[in-house]
Amino acid sequence: MTWIAALRSRPEGWHSHPEEVLLGCNDKEISHIRGYLVPNITAMTKTIAVCRGQAGLLLLLFLWISVCPYAFAVPSAAGSSELEPFVMEVTSVSRGRGKNWAEVSITVRINDPSIKRITITSQAPDGMAVKPPVQNLILGQEGNVSARFRLYKSKGDWADLGALSFIASGDVNGLIHTVETTVEWPVGLVRENLFHRPPWFWLITVITVVLIPLLSRRVRCAISTGYQKLYDIRLLLELFTLVVVGIFIISKVSPELLLTSTITTGGDTASHYYTLQYLRDVLLPSGQVSGWTPGNYAGFPILQFYFPLVFLFMTLLSGIMPLQVAFKLGSMSGILLLPACVYGMLRLIRCPFPGPGIGAALTLPFLFNSSHSMWGGNILSSFAGEFSYGLSMALSLILLGSLYRGVRDNRGVIVNGILVFLVGFSHGYTLLFVEAMSLYLLITPRDFIQRLFYLGKVYTLAFFLLAFWIVPLLVFTKYTTSYDLVWTINSMREIFPPILVPSLLAGALGTVGLLVGGSWKFRGVGKELLSMVGYLWFGLAMAVVFFVAAPRLGVVDIRYVPYGHLIGTLLAATALGWLGWSLRRWKVDWVL
Repeated sequence: MTWIAALRSRPEGWHSHPEEVLLGCNDKEISHIRGYLVPNITAMTKTIAVCRGQAGLLLLLFLWISVCPYAFAVPSAAGSSELEPFVMEVTSVSRGRGKNWAEVSITVRINDPSIKRITITSQAPDGMAVKPPVQNLILGQEGNVSARFRLYKSKGDWADLGALSFIASGDVNGLIHTVETTVEWPVGLVRENLFHRPPWFWLITVITVVLIPLLSRRVRCAISTGYQKLYDIRLLLELFTLVVVGIFIISKVSPELLLTSTITTGGDTASHYYTLQYLRDVLLPSGQVSGWTPGNYAGFPILQFYFPLVFLFMTLLSGIMPLQVAFKLGSMSGILLLPACVYGMLRLIRCPFPGPGIGAALTLPFLFNSSHSMWGGNILSSFAGEFSYGLSMALSLILLGSLYRGVRDNRGVIVNGILVFLVGFSHGYTLLFVEAMSLYLLITPRDFIQRLFYLGKVYTLAFFLLAFWIVPLLVFTKYTTSYDLVWTINSMREIFPPILVPSLLAGALGTVGLLVGGSWKFRGVGKELLSMVGYLWFGLAMAVVFFVAAPRLGVVDIRYVPYGHLIGTLLAATALGWLGWSLRRWKVDWVL
């Protein structure tokens, strides 16, 4: 009979109430159902009075089981989504740049192929408008359809306005099936966010930040000295080189797309956008940098085992531009900073002109190296999602130069401690490399204790700055999956790509020249020169050591090959810088 078939194929979600079982049936079907249920229940009642002993109980249990599956069974939660004709869920709730509008994304999963159209209707509380209020979705072959609704409010917090619900309806074999869902307001929409402020707020902030340093006498003197140095033609040439290198990089990465409100894809990049949006809309408004998100793996601690600095920088940029644009510019931060950081490091270790400018220019072959896209440092790796590593690598060069200068002059503990914090907060692999390379500064016949205490103070300060984040990381690392991949090298062209061979050869040959010249002039500038070359070669040796020992340390070995490439470039620039110094001593610097 048709009503028995209706009971067997009832919509999922019905409960064990007879009144609910009768919903959706006409009068004739209701009379048939009652005619089936009432006699069976009456028969069971009589059986209770008659049956005695175990045999009667077993018979009663058999009769009860024969009735319950048709009328009173409660569906299991595990299989509910499989039996429903379609299921609707709210996939995201995000706020726009203005505080009075937001966007809700809804996904409908179709389990019944006979459904051709779904209508989603919004039911908004007073004080809230939904555009469009109704959407008709035509189903394709993929089985899922999505819709977006724009929400507007006049005042107050979103959660204070009341519940917002959506109803989806569709024709299932001639019957209308409906599903309702309610929007849960995330923290980022309930509480006002620092990063959504009117333009005048940011204007006043910028003016304040600029004026306060100008009130300092030391800052004014530094600016005055800087203006005097600008008359130095060599400094102007180096600054010109930096500008040209930056313009060249931007011209090669489709600058017309950098300021469009589209989400970057490629490798892991698109998945990082979710991290940025969750940080801005949920974590930071609740006073957190890392926290729990239900987005993947049935929930995981987001930004607890990955590095937050670049995402905080992107969030800061999103206060004056769309989040998508801030994400693009933030992901390019390491690429754009690398030439300037190479220049800064060479200046800090006192490489003479034109070495720093040449070093900035030689970063172009390193950045545009296409032999790999996952090792880190180059443009392809940053676009594949390694932009946090790229930023940290650039900052680590400034740190290495500042440590070299600070240990020798016994100053800059606080600055270097902050730099260590920034490097570690942006990537752990680079922090390990910096710590290892800084051991070279302890190889000295004099002032060993002084240098040891200096590095101890720097790293202690950095640890206290990082403790709020790195201590939980170290404590809970044992619950994570080890990622100590050993990379397979198929050709030596991967380690020595053709685009980098000229720089690496110049670095090798230049080292020979520097060793000869340094030994010859050891009592003069030779001591300084040999110390500089030894520092860079010690860093190259540490890159090799980390590459070999990485599996035992639980890290990826291939991440340290880019440091070898970069230090080879620094050696070439250093050699050319000292060659320029020699030409000036010989009064033939006009060739420069």
